[in-house]
Amino acid sequence: MKVCFDMNPTEYQALQAVAQGNKRPPEDCVREIVLSYLRDKGEMKDKVGDERRAYPRLEVSIPAVSCVNIPDRGVHSLPVTIKDISKGGMRISFHNLDMGFADRLSGVSYFEVVFTIPETYQTVSFYCRKTWSNVSNGVSMGGGFDTSDSRPIEMLANYMEG
Repeated sequence: MKVCFDMNPTEYQALQAVAQGNKRPPEDCVREIVLSYLRDKGEMKDKVGDERRAYPRLEVSIPAVSCVNIPDRGVHSLPVTIKDISKGGMRISFHNLDMGFADRLSGVSYFEVVFTIPETYQTVSFYCRKTWSNVSNGVSMGGGFDTSDSRPIEMLANYMEG
């Protein structure tokens, strides 16, 4: 289904800036914004068997540290929990953030996560391109792996298959 709507020049320039910053086409950014809004408002629930990801996700609870570069505040290392993970990306949840800081997190484009893969004692680091964030019920963020080094992904795949 196709949805069309009008934007004034200022809104369109803002959309183009977001798209350029995310290195994605504007229509992809609009789709992500609308889907994120619908999920946040509880209007859209994922249906069982309605998985759209390229790789199946594994629900986990792995303590980690995330390094984020907040534009006006510099780089911060923050404790997180990895909530789900796949060969393509992960969802993380931040702990005990004040809302002002949480709102600034929604503006980041990338985040790094460092953690030890359970049962293997191998420490890995993943640089992720943020694809969505949610600040309505705690602070969660999802992202796709953005790395040319396949070794951490292979270690992760071994853990997921084991």
